[in-house]
Amino acid sequence: MSSGFEYYERLDTESVKDKEAVLKIVTEAVNDEDVYFYAAIRNHKKVIQHFTDEGGVVPLPLLLLNVLSYGNLNDYNALTLEDSRYNKAVLHAKMQVLSFLSYCATVARGKSRVYYNDLQPALGCSSRKEVEQTLMKAISADLLKGALDQENNCVHVHSVSGRDVLLADLDQLINNLRKWEKKCEAESILLERQTL
Repeated sequence: MSSGFEYYERLDTESVKDKEAVLKIVTEAVNDEDVYFYAAIRNHKKVIQHFTDEGGVVPLPLLLLNVLSYGNLNDYNALTLEDSRYNKAVLHAKMQVLSFLSYCATVARGKSRVYYNDLQPALGCSSRKEVEQTLMKAISADLLKGALDQENNCVHVHSVSGRDVLLADLDQLINNLRKWEKKCEAESILLERQTL
């Protein structure tokens, strides 16, 4: 798995100045099967400079980066991708993996076992085999640590990578981490009292 940092670095070079050069790098990053994180690229000053809202219409490269960073398969399916520069098969498979990460963080939060029957509609998969292929992509990209259980038609989730976080959501994330820290401190004090 790649973080996409090499594309960010390429955007940062002085030789990349015009809209077409920025679009070329963004397109390569979007089509790269090994890149799953796009917020840094999406928020790069040159991307913002060249792909801001044009009269209330968000340009396709920015829409696509938004969906890859923060969206799910339904958001992706709502896009009209008529531009031949984008590899639709790669993007669809990538969005299935990213939707799995989101599913684990929301619907299956805290569950160590997630069933294929639940994943199939959430990932837009037509079969159990397609669910397993999506999960294997997530495992091989090091986004999922777990094991497929074909006998019980589920995946045992040990951990999953988080998705990119919107800047607007950072305060809530920080608050959640502070609450968790307080709970950990309280548990630590309780354990310490029990050992005395």
